[in-house]
Amino acid sequence: EAIKTLRYEVKITSHVITEDSLLIFFNGECWIGDKLWMTLDGGCAGLFSDQELAQGNGIVSTKEDDNKALNSIHPQPFQPLLCCEKLIFDQQDLLHLSQGNIAACFGNNYQQQGNPSLRLPPEKLLMIDRVIDIDPQGGAAGLGLVMGTKSVTPEDWYFLCHFKNDPTMPGSLMVEGSCQLLQFYLLFLGLQTRTVDARFQPIAELPMSSRFRGQVTPGSGTLVYQLEITEIGLSPQPFASANVDIIFAGKTIAAIKNLGLQLSEKQPVSQKQLGTLSSQITTPELPALFSSEQLKELAEGSVTRCLGQEFQIYDNRRCVRVPNKEFCLISRVLEVEGKRHELQPNSTITTNYDVSPTAWFYNHNSYPYLPYCTYIEIAGQPCIFLGVHLGTTLLFPDEDLYFRNLDGQAKVLKDIDLRGKTITDKVTMLSSTAVKGAIIQKFDFQMFCDGEEFYQGNMVFGYFSHQVLANQVGLDNGKLVAPWYEQTLNRSAITINLNAPENRQKFYHAPPHKPHYRLAHSQLDFLDDVLIIEAGGKYQKGYIYASTEITPNDWFFSRHFYQDPVMPGALGVEAILQAMQVYALELDLGKSFKSPRFGQVLNHQITWKYRGQITPENRKMFLEVHISSIEFDNEQIKIIGDASLWKDNMRIYEIKDIAIGLLEA
Repeated sequence: EAIKTLRYEVKITSHVITEDSLLIFFNGECWIGDKLWMTLDGGCAGLFSDQELAQGNGIVSTKEDDNKALNSIHPQPFQPLLCCEKLIFDQQDLLHLSQGNIAACFGNNYQQQGNPSLRLPPEKLLMIDRVIDIDPQGGAAGLGLVMGTKSVTPEDWYFLCHFKNDPTMPGSLMVEGSCQLLQFYLLFLGLQTRTVDARFQPIAELPMSSRFRGQVTPGSGTLVYQLEITEIGLSPQPFASANVDIIFAGKTIAAIKNLGLQLSEKQPVSQKQLGTLSSQITTPELPALFSSEQLKELAEGSVTRCLGQEFQIYDNRRCVRVPNKEFCLISRVLEVEGKRHELQPNSTITTNYDVSPTAWFYNHNSYPYLPYCTYIEIAGQPCIFLGVHLGTTLLFPDEDLYFRNLDGQAKVLKDIDLRGKTITDKVTMLSSTAVKGAIIQKFDFQMFCDGEEFYQGNMVFGYFSHQVLANQVGLDNGKLVAPWYEQTLNRSAITINLNAPENRQKFYHAPPHKPHYRLAHSQLDFLDDVLIIEAGGKYQKGYIYASTEITPNDWFFSRHFYQDPVMPGALGVEAILQAMQVYALELDLGKSFKSPRFGQVLNHQITWKYRGQITPENRKMFLEVHISSIEFDNEQIKIIGDASLWKDNMRIYEIKDIAIGLLEA
């Protein structure tokens, strides 16, 4: 006898017929007795030819889609309630969870009394059989990125049920696998410690959406779930929501958005039963000469509240500032040696930068290593603070000065995983020279982590009047110098539009067995079009040309600087490195590695020169790279070249010996 009867009411709203297919659009409701339990809006199903199914490209996202999704997610902190040392789990671990033995899967500190229903389903219904990677601070929200897999074989039971003469895996089981991976992660985080006798339940009124653009048919393969947490909370009961991409045979065949689960108590419980719930852990700020709050004032608030009354003249006018929001890469100033108004050599500053594991440059990168642009910014931003603190702008109190990087050279000494660690930057002013309309300063820097030096170099900066900037002539004294490929005829070239759907899939979505062999995205994505001549360039070892449209809405203008929007030179360098990564991916230079990733080339000096700026008024940025060498060894492939960058038609950046590495992830 049925315990309950589910009654479905489905209404077809429209249909579309083409030569080879039929699409049906519908809405639906599910009732239990007289209670509406679930609604479905905007449903779509179809009948397709074999050819149409074979030609499907899966779900292909555009750059606009990626940016829209990124902007809808807001980073937030969450401290896991339990800590597990394992990040990879096999089928036996998941079967322990099916049996309700949480400690056997995660460790003895997960031992619990009660909560017998918090388990994965029995083996036959398990739609995941491995968890291959967990990053508790991963994803755009910094709340978790989890990769799970399911091995698909022709003998799987659902192929016999769905459908006769047309066996295919039901999309509902893909959703079920996504739910199971989310259940796994909630237990991994220890959310069950905030419940007495709970079960996993959907979150009422949370609209989930699913799209399917591919099929899983009988055969051997691996279904990959990539789950990204978008929200976690503990009240009114522990819950989480996530987005899931499902990948099969190299294509994203399904996307589940707003998948939500909560740990719902079977019976009402009192606060006394639950015990006293601890609030989120916060780390007190370390003692500092200038705190993060004072740095925020210098970034986009009152300079006086940071540096004192002598700077009151800037309270209602534009002035030199440090970058703001997530692009301010200083957490605190520990020490300044040097007297104000005495711009003497050997004046120094020591700063800290606390590297969040969920920082934008990790979340948006193809692998959790520090992009080169952030090396430059972490090293260079204290130079701004030191110069302003010493009173550089006060030399010309009536002049509105603009701060710009002119030159630099540096090398990465050691590859360190900096996530969750603190970087110490020690900067020394080597010289300061003032002339009419400009002040030129040179600095030496050393960056340390846990007492070990990992980046060193020097930079030259200038403070310029508006008139001096307006009269900039670039690197070629005002002459129009065209990129190399425009001066060369009869060259066969590979042209790549990175915004085309097929190239978004190719360059931004790595295959499951090589998950880091791809480009960075969002705030580290700078290019629209790339042209490659494999044996071209002045060294005849390879040539790259790339371009992008500049708009006033580009994210970096509001961060760098307040009331003085300008593209950071470091991001121009990063755009050049992205072009080199496109070159490496297109030619598959990492094919000798089992799972290749991009990284820095150690003990290699890169030299840059800037003689112009990109502002919101500019409309196009383009660049070129002449590959000078590609070096292969067992541990790393090094791609080295010389590069230039243009704004509109003026060449403004020159980078010598710029380099990227390919190595085993």
